[in-house]
Amino acid sequence: MELRHLEHFVTVADEANFTRAAERLFITQSGLSSSIKALERELGASLFERTTRRIKLTAEGRRLYEASAQVLKAVEIARQSVSPADSLSQHTLRVGSVPAGAGVELAQWMRKLYRQHPGLSVELTVRARISELLDMVLNDQLDAAFVTMPERAPTGLLCQPLATHPMILACHRDHRLAGEVSVSLQDLADEDFVDFADDSPTRLANNRAFELAGITRHVRLTCDEIQMALELVAAGVGVALAPRPLAQASRAHIVSVPLREESLVWTSALAIKPGARRSPVVSALLQIVSASEGRPNDDLHRQMDDTSAPTAGGLP
Repeated sequence: MELRHLEHFVTVADEANFTRAAERLFITQSGLSSSIKALERELGASLFERTTRRIKLTAEGRRLYEASAQVLKAVEIARQSVSPADSLSQHTLRVGSVPAGAGVELAQWMRKLYRQHPGLSVELTVRARISELLDMVLNDQLDAAFVTMPERAPTGLLCQPLATHPMILACHRDHRLAGEVSVSLQDLADEDFVDFADDSPTRLANNRAFELAGITRHVRLTCDEIQMALELVAAGVGVALAPRPLAQASRAHIVSVPLREESLVWTSALAIKPGARRSPVVSALLQIVSASEGRPNDDLHRQMDDTSAPTAGGLP
């Protein structure tokens, strides 16, 4: 079984499309098809169900995908382990993030990373749904991801808190509460809200806060992306609870009003597999994160070296 066949197979599975996979691998589509057929012949099993519209993994393909992803990750770590310690040339760091960088200094961290390691390549994947990013880290499609702290991390992942920001009320500048020094959740009982999907950590925390206050609120519109939510607020569709730094950096039509309930906060986190620091590219990222003011110190490195995956804490 050739390593390149496994790489081709995993890429086709990730893209669910031979054309896109061939473009990503910089080979012809016919060459990619031949590679997959050779692997299927060697294994004596069909790996994909092919239709005119899409392809998907067979049961045998799903089992091979899980094993292949682990093999390719191990090969990458082995390759990196014999590279010069002071050079990450020809290496690639695959980082995921929710939109707006999860409230961390992601752009500045990437800038510092490039300055320290000019030969390093970074593939940045942005996804609105946190669950998708966590799955990609878990399945070795990403080395790490910056996300909103989930209520519970999937088994096999560590979600390390990075920064915590208070939630504020974001409203249109003409809103009745725009001139207030602060507001309570009781003041928002009759408002129309823009919020995230039902299963997002921020939505769950918001729901819990209102339930504890004995308030039934009306979520008028849901969306997956914080900037779009704030654009809707700026358009007067409704109000939103948002992390203070993101709300304050938004459109001029939005006013940020502090909440009296200081326990309602928003926490960003780094999702990674325990022990992943053995990869030089991940170690380089952790060094940048640890060196940032107000970020985790060497404890972050020690926790990432742990062989077990503790459960993430929930949002307060």
